[in-house]
Amino acid sequence: MGNLNLFTPVRFVKGVGKKRAEIFKREGIEFVKDLLYYFPFRYEDRRERVKSFEGLVGQKVFTTGKITSLHSFTTFRKRVNIIEALVDTGTTKFRAIWFNQPFLLPNLKKGKNYSFYGKIKLNQKGWVMENPEFRISDDSERTGIIPVYERIKSISPKIIRNIIEEIFKNNVEIKENLPYFLIKKHNLQERRKTLYEIHFPPNDFNFSSPLLSPQYLDNFHLQSR
Repeated sequence: MGNLNLFTPVRFVKGVGKKRAEIFKREGIEFVKDLLYYFPFRYEDRRERVKSFEGLVGQKVFTTGKITSLHSFTTFRKRVNIIEALVDTGTTKFRAIWFNQPFLLPNLKKGKNYSFYGKIKLNQKGWVMENPEFRISDDSERTGIIPVYERIKSISPKIIRNIIEEIFKNNVEIKENLPYFLIKKHNLQERRKTLYEIHFPPNDFNFSSPLLSPQYLDNFHLQSR
């Protein structure tokens, strides 16, 4: 399909299709504009990949490393399934642990490099990260300030993020609500750029800026109608 516009049905966006379009529709998302105004509810700072965790206990960190050992077991008393991977970042080692998620095991391979994002802890056995997000590490991985969306049924925040990114890649047509002379006179930012930066803030973005405040997002959404 050619360039998208605000009233293109979401089923025509790459990554959506008929099944996901039906799920979106039940949540009131039928057109491209509905997805563009489905704003993140928070952001994760993945601008820096850390290799050492000193001074970072209790904080969420983004790191990469190789899985050097991997095993899965179920505890005897509480019958909790545990996947445990030992990860070497090149500077330090930590244990990545997932509880009651046995379906993740086929996606983890010893000897492969992965990226991990989660809260780092320190206990008697050393560094540990519980239930981290992970994926095979490659050059195409998105870093920076990552938008996090509310899950919509079976459509994960990551899938929503990829779909919205696809909309912008297809040069979606977004018309201005204000006359051009007012935009120029008051040095306002284009609506398309503002929408893009709400979803994908630039790496030098200041988190204290009002642009990402709930009040600003609510007002921006109302003005779009």
